[in-house]
Amino acid sequence: MGVCEKVSIIVPVYNTAPYLNDFFNKIEEQSFQDYKLYIVYDKSDDDSLEIIKKRQANNANKYEILYSPKKDGLGAARDFALNSGRIVGDYVLFLDPDDYPDKDFLKKLVNEAEQSGADITICGFERFDDETGEVLCTEMTHNPEKLITDVPHFDLIAYMNPVVWDKLYKRTIVENLRFTNIKRTEDVFWLMRMLPRVKTIKCINESLYHYRVRGDSLLNSIKKQAYLEVLENFKTVSKEINENKSVNDEYRNVLELIAFFRCGIGITYRAAMNDMKNAKWYCSTSKQVLDEYYSGWRRNPYLKFSKCKKRGIKGLAIWGCSLLYKMNAFSIYVYLYNWFSSKFRVEVKW
Repeated sequence: MGVCEKVSIIVPVYNTAPYLNDFFNKIEEQSFQDYKLYIVYDKSDDDSLEIIKKRQANNANKYEILYSPKKDGLGAARDFALNSGRIVGDYVLFLDPDDYPDKDFLKKLVNEAEQSGADITICGFERFDDETGEVLCTEMTHNPEKLITDVPHFDLIAYMNPVVWDKLYKRTIVENLRFTNIKRTEDVFWLMRMLPRVKTIKCINESLYHYRVRGDSLLNSIKKQAYLEVLENFKTVSKEINENKSVNDEYRNVLELIAFFRCGIGITYRAAMNDMKNAKWYCSTSKQVLDEYYSGWRRNPYLKFSKCKKRGIKGLAIWGCSLLYKMNAFSIYVYLYNWFSSKFRVEVKW
């Protein structure tokens, strides 16, 4: 190992004691060992800190505890680590302590990143039920195998899951970027702010990470106030994009496509699901935000039928959603999808 680690792993910890030992075991068993864990400890109500300290005592060169002054969400905890001046690895990972990686997770990500020179290296993952251990679904295993070099025109990024924990980042890409104080859908806004910095992406079509689903994900709805806060964040990011046109114009179509996916469809449905009698209001309000802050969505080339049909059933569904929005009838989709997901217990991840 050199002066500093190859991979700096940032892990926020808050009330996750039941999962910590399993997570730490999986990390310590990695076939690639040139890493260091930066544990951002938010004052927990359980014995998380005691577990962390025991691990640190046995393997001090692999663990560093960063004591966050207050609990302010995942994004803020990750920013606390980035602001600490301690993150010095060539690559950065953001992991959650209630999940766990495969033994070769780090090895395969680093090897692929080193060989390809990619700014971001992405792997597949599986969701599993916390109570039964049953694998619910596998994601991100059917992406392009070649190095992606035309990122401004890589519309598939909008279809891909924006989560951070399946992605290895070059530190130079993220060291001056922050999650800010956003507490919901922070990964979406992180992606939108980061993407214009990215020149190359490499995908590994293997499921190397295991995401724990606690509770019923189909009930993953949000309340009105949280919905409105998310909309304000979409507005803020739009303003940032417009303020830096020289950088962002080339990426504008893809960024608008991401906004349509995550604002127009994802967050709108999740809010309406919690308050179906006001579904039309949520759809109308989201449309107002899209029209004012991401107005190019109406003529976005990646929302045309010819482009969407190349993405299969999901692409055609996205085209249908855009058509319904133009007709001021997106609530039809919300009602139908709510009935479908409730009856068949199936959830589509946008």
